Amino acid sequence: MGIRLDIQNDMAKAEEIKILEKLRDVFQENSDNYLAHLFTNEFTQWASNLIRDDIMVDAMQYIVAGPDEDNILLEKQCRDLQCQVDACQEKFGRVSNEYNQEINAKFDEVEKLKGAASQDAVRMQELVEDIKLRAEVTNSLQLEIVKLKAKLYDLMEI
Repeated sequence: MGIRLDIQNDMAKAEEIKILEKLRDVFQENSDNYLAHLFTNEFTQWASNLIRDDIMVDAMQYIVAGPDEDNILLEKQCRDLQCQVDACQEKFGRVSNEYNQEINAKFDEVEKLKGAASQDAVRMQELVEDIKLRAEVTNSLQLEIVKLKAKLYDLMEI
């Protein structure tokens, strides 16, 4: 059995936890020694939690007190709840992105409709002006017809 550990003074928490896990794995594979009963899954989890919480690991505290079943259960529940929170946050992010995309699409559609309505208003104004112009032409032609009829009537009386 051999294991190489690169231990330094300025290691990150994750690196220290990896060393604990490596020790646990080695001793589980080679359980025919005294330290195998120390580096159990429970001890490794307990020590890892302390490291994550910035608390110095005192193996004697664990050995004397033993694993606290309530704490182990609570830690499992916390991990389960954290997984649920993470899943909810991911779902919220996904739904929020979809919602924002839908809103942006609706805003784009409204802007297009505003543009089309503006163009329609301009076209309607052009048509109204054309109708007014045609009405003026029609009125002037009707006046011309009345004048011509009057001349024709005058000529017929002669």
